[in-house]
Amino acid sequence: GLSIKGIILQNKRSGHAIQRKKTENKLVFKWLQLNYLIQSKRLSLSERITFHTSRKKLSRYLQSVPVIKTQNINSDEIREWLKQLGADMLLVFGGRIIKSEVISQFPAGIINLHMGLSPDYKGGHCIEWALYHGKPELVGATVHYLDEGIDSGEIIAQFKANPKRGECLAGITMRTIKGGIDLLVETFAKVDRGEKI
Repeated sequence: GLSIKGIILQNKRSGHAIQRKKTENKLVFKWLQLNYLIQSKRLSLSERITFHTSRKKLSRYLQSVPVIKTQNINSDEIREWLKQLGADMLLVFGGRIIKSEVISQFPAGIINLHMGLSPDYKGGHCIEWALYHGKPELVGATVHYLDEGIDSGEIIAQFKANPKRGECLAGITMRTIKGGIDLLVETFAKVDRGEKI
């Protein structure tokens, strides 16, 4: 079966938050941040424990897997590291746009988990934007093949969060992340079984 050959962790670049404020509406993000801070306290203890436990289990499982940290997934260093790994497929969750030089290194393609329902919402903060625009039906996650665009590749599957009345932003976000990850794992399992996705 398929196995994990390596993990790339991308560090956030300094100035990322500053750049975001220059390009996006400050008032919107102040509202979103305040809303998140107020409502995150409403998460139940069981929700907190579930996510904490999952993270610990994952850490133990991945102890023997090589990990590399970088600020630039498109760097020569990362491309050489990927070449040595010889992986057929790359799974992506968050990070910078991946260039064609990296994409071409994976014969089975790259599958991305995007925290938004493409094509309606692409890029960052899609859950927040959908809620801000009053479109809770467009809150969800998309598993898709990655290309050089921003969340523009062929869609494989989608998870719709269907936020409940009175549900806090933190709860919606965590539920969407979990639903998206479950979908990514299911997609990966289909590939492992040789099924068409």
